[in-house]
Amino acid sequence: LDGVADDPIRAIALFSSSTGRLGRRGQCDYAAANEVLNKLARWLAAQRPGCRIASINWGPWEGGMVTPELRRVFESEGVGLIPLQAGAEFLLAEWSCSDAAIESMVFGPSLKAVPPSELQTDRSPGTSSGDKSTLDLVWTRTVSIETHPILESHVLDGRAVVPFSVHLEWLAHAAMHGQPGISFVGWDDAQVLQGIKVSGDSKVELSAVAGRPAKSEGNLHIPVELHSEAAGGRDRALSRATVVLGQRPRAEADSRPPDLLLSSNPSLWRPYDRLFHGEQLQAIERITKLTDRVIEAVVRTAPSPSHWFVEPLRTSWLADPLAIDAAFQLAVFWSMEKRGVPVLPTRFRRYRQYAPSFPRTMVRVAVEVLMASEIKLRVQIEWLDDAGNLVARLDDGEFVGDVGMANAFRRNRLVRSAPVMVS
Repeated sequence: LDGVADDPIRAIALFSSSTGRLGRRGQCDYAAANEVLNKLARWLAAQRPGCRIASINWGPWEGGMVTPELRRVFESEGVGLIPLQAGAEFLLAEWSCSDAAIESMVFGPSLKAVPPSELQTDRSPGTSSGDKSTLDLVWTRTVSIETHPILESHVLDGRAVVPFSVHLEWLAHAAMHGQPGISFVGWDDAQVLQGIKVSGDSKVELSAVAGRPAKSEGNLHIPVELHSEAAGGRDRALSRATVVLGQRPRAEADSRPPDLLLSSNPSLWRPYDRLFHGEQLQAIERITKLTDRVIEAVVRTAPSPSHWFVEPLRTSWLADPLAIDAAFQLAVFWSMEKRGVPVLPTRFRRYRQYAPSFPRTMVRVAVEVLMASEIKLRVQIEWLDDAGNLVARLDDGEFVGDVGMANAFRRNRLVRSAPVMVS
């Protein structure tokens, strides 16, 4: 507005939102920002008496941010969507009416509110229990080397495998789609059921499904799964978790002091001589401690999602898939160093994030081994910033493997001619 202060503008439209006037769960900041636009419109009208000022509090439009999941939310509330042509014509009519109100509210055609259980979904992949009525489709995407180049750095036994940390990020995205504006808190009972494996020019059609939120201790707990079509057209669950949204917890008072992660002799350990991870996932900068129960390190955090995916679901991470994967790498490296057994992460009981985001470049990781058998490892993981403040914590992480997996670790170059497999 300052840039056009001296220009003879005849009409100005501010695109506000009905949320600014009516409010909406989880969107306090958004509502306040849109109400600022309404007040700004009134100030502009006083400053420019010859200019038509309109602040339009739009309801949801067809298209744009309104995903199929959000459409179903609005339908359950009886809120119709504004057709694109009708919305454009309304704006022109407002501009041409000099004596119309400065502020207006615009909605699509009213609908009869439909209970969520009766809403039709675009697709209803089955859960592992065979009950298809409890989960609704949130989004679909095609996973290939071309669309997800980060996979070239995560090749096991000649095939690219989607890291567990990326499963987790996608599961969190699926839960957030139907709950805009609510903070990500963590995951409960997360597990990988089947690996997402891609080779050569092949691809996997992936879908995310989410169940109804349940309230507990002031937070929303949303069951989410990733699915794909297996051989014969059969739907198969690949991973699942309960995503927790709401009020971020405070870190425990006994966070580790900043001098705990001190280097004893980092030159002794070269983790990527043993691990299979490629350049983009080689996040371990230096291992600072390695004992019979603990491994600690300084690791890099992830670049923006556009560095990993051609069309990311979001422009920023909810957690940090590189820092999480690096912690998993440390547990794998500990198992190989101390027991000679390669392992892979399969599940964990609980993850809580205490900061809105991870540090921008580096984070400290402490992995404590709680139990180690011939084929299984159970760990607790903490991520800390430079001051020793707890960024996130994972409880009861489980890793499974055997000595025979060493050959698969060594085959960490993509076999281009192999077919796609989801196994």
